[in-house]
Amino acid sequence: MSFNTTFSKFINTLFLSLTIVVFLAACKGEVGPKGDTGATGSAGAAGATGPTGTTGATGATGPQGATGAVGPTGPSSITQVTYASSFSLAAANANFNLNLPGYITKAVIDKSLVVVYLQSPSLGPQVYQIPGNMGGVNGDVFGYVIYASYPTVQTINVYRTASSGVSLTQISLARVLIIPAATVVNGRKAAVDFNNYEAVKEFYNLTD
Repeated sequence: MSFNTTFSKFINTLFLSLTIVVFLAACKGEVGPKGDTGATGSAGAAGATGPTGTTGATGATGPQGATGAVGPTGPSSITQVTYASSFSLAAANANFNLNLPGYITKAVIDKSLVVVYLQSPSLGPQVYQIPGNMGGVNGDVFGYVIYASYPTVQTINVYRTASSGVSLTQISLARVLIIPAATVVNGRKAAVDFNNYEAVKEFYNLTD
């Protein structure tokens, strides 16, 4: 009798629970529309800096670049000594000396080409190389000789050998070029005319 009563209560309770579940399920409404997206939250704090990565492998060598432009001409290795003093030519066989600076030694002279130029106010701005005529075919003829260590310096003695028409009385400017043998080919420099002082000055990058 007791078992039947208990079982009957259990069945009634189970039936009641199922009834309530079915009732609640029947009462559930339709799903509502999706709500709006909420506002973006504030940015979080920056994280700690990570460790330095390992050095990557060396890249391949790039192609060779184009050849650069030619640089400006460097200073000349030629020594130019200018004498601006006036030298008198009163006598037909007049001569005068050009003393070279002390750093131009006999050893330098022995390994160099020496070129002498003269200028006279009677002949205008023209510069003449000697040995040779000054003033054209009928001009005065000049030559020179070098005295090594005379007495302690190298001296160039300039002299007039003939006067046939111009008879110059004064030399206003003298220039001496000391050209190292390294720049001389077979005793003379090709591609430049030593009779033309302006061409020589440009060729050797000289300044007055």
